[in-house]
Amino acid sequence: MTNLTRDDEGQVRLMGTQAFIRAAIQRLSAAVDVSYDGNLRANRYGDGHRAHANIRLVDPTPRSAERPSPRRAAEDAKARRDLGAELDILTTADSDLRAQPWFPIQPGDVVCWSIDMLDGSRYGETLVAVDDPSWSTGAGAPLRKVSATADSAKPATEGQSSEPDYEDFYDIWFEAGPAKVSVIRHGHLVNGTVHAWEIR
Repeated sequence: MTNLTRDDEGQVRLMGTQAFIRAAIQRLSAAVDVSYDGNLRANRYGDGHRAHANIRLVDPTPRSAERPSPRRAAEDAKARRDLGAELDILTTADSDLRAQPWFPIQPGDVVCWSIDMLDGSRYGETLVAVDDPSWSTGAGAPLRKVSATADSAKPATEGQSSEPDYEDFYDIWFEAGPAKVSVIRHGHLVNGTVHAWEIR
């Protein structure tokens, strides 16, 4: 990708199931700017659906870490009174989570996540999944917090666990976004990346 300007635009056509199209749109947007109206059309070449999305090549480097979390993106769409985009963002994030080969969360998994706060600081937590049959969640085993960033208030989340000692992975996935959530299972990193952090 050379000699690109902010005006370099194109269109892609996707064909497949609704879940495939939504996941493909989300993954495309990790590398390029994507504008998608959420409209699905009947596929003239076979079963399933087709959709068109406009793309703008503005940066050849991955941008997933810069993208807002699903919750933030949905709130932005809601503020624009764009109900279609809001629903598409939420359903795409849900479909993407459920498509992960390591999902749902299992007892023993370690989950680390962090977000940037409005004051420029960063809040983060480390949690471990526990085996508690009395607590059910659609995202798998409940998470017990083992550490959190000191001297920083935890941001409010939309979903709150009915059990104060536990957190739901589903809430974390939507609050922080996939790029800022790491999952470790049996000593192997199965989602996310390891980030260096300056210890003070």
